[in-house]
Amino acid sequence: MKDGRTAVGFCLLVLGLAAITLSEDKKPKPGPLAGTWECVAHASEGDEPFTMVLKQSQQTVRGTITTPNGTLSINSGSYKEKVLEIRVEEGNIHASGKLEGRQLSGDWSKGEGNQAGKWECKVSTEVTR
Repeated sequence: MKDGRTAVGFCLLVLGLAAITLSEDKKPKPGPLAGTWECVAHASEGDEPFTMVLKQSQQTVRGTITTPNGTLSINSGSYKEKVLEIRVEEGNIHASGKLEGRQLSGDWSKGEGNQAGKWECKVSTEVTR
């Protein structure tokens, strides 16, 4: 009987220590897109520089896009299998791009698809991992 109580006590001690270790305030590591990106959108009217500031939590991406005309919020964004998809409600903008190393590139469209082109970005400030 005493051996049974000792074994139960030992198990409770181990579980308690594991719970304390697991409950430490560990911040999740930022995803590979977290940071500031310097970008260029290519269109038939010419190139337009813009800056994206992205925050990433697992597959969810949020942030802002700043152009010479102002700042827009990314209303929805996802990152799966090295592909970023973002939507900006203001201006009905959709962009998708692939991450290769520390560069993003892909396609964008605005409105009902009547404006479209390519875009590319390079990370300028990474969030420390």
